[in-house]
Amino acid sequence: MNGIVCRGLALAVGIAALYGQTDAKTQYELGLRYEKAEDFAQAAAQGTAMAVMNAKGRGMGKAAEWYQRAAAQGLDDAQYNLGALYESGRVLSKNLAKAAQYYRAVAGQGDSTAQPRLSMMCANGDGVARDFVAGPIWLSRAATRTPRECARN
Repeated sequence: MNGIVCRGLALAVGIAALYGQTDAKTQYELGLRYEKAEDFAQAAAQGTAMAVMNAKGRGMGKAAEWYQRAAAQGLDDAQYNLGALYESGRVLSKNLAKAAQYYRAVAGQGDSTAQPRLSMMCANGDGVARDFVAGPIWLSRAATRTPRECARN
């Protein structure tokens, strides 16, 4: 990793240690820092923007650990990220049932990014029993969000 990334990650880890790493938001931020540190380290080593995309899914075990800690405390962003990690199977073992569980938790809180993913899982029977009623309901909930709220999609 380059010096700037290392210092940023060290600062984040130091702050988390100071606060006991019990706050869900701090744990989530640490996960993001680990994820970004891997991205930037790879890009710096290769000197290309494409390296950022290639780095996704590699060396993110620590990020997943922090997301799990924050998700256990109910933080929606961490729950969504874990759903995506379980769905893709690139960092955590692919488990569509767990992905659907995390997406359902976040979709129920009104997250318009998780709602269409859960909709497709219901329609296809991926990780959940195929449900042609719930699928369109989740999709319509996502569609009723304002464009600003859907910007994450």
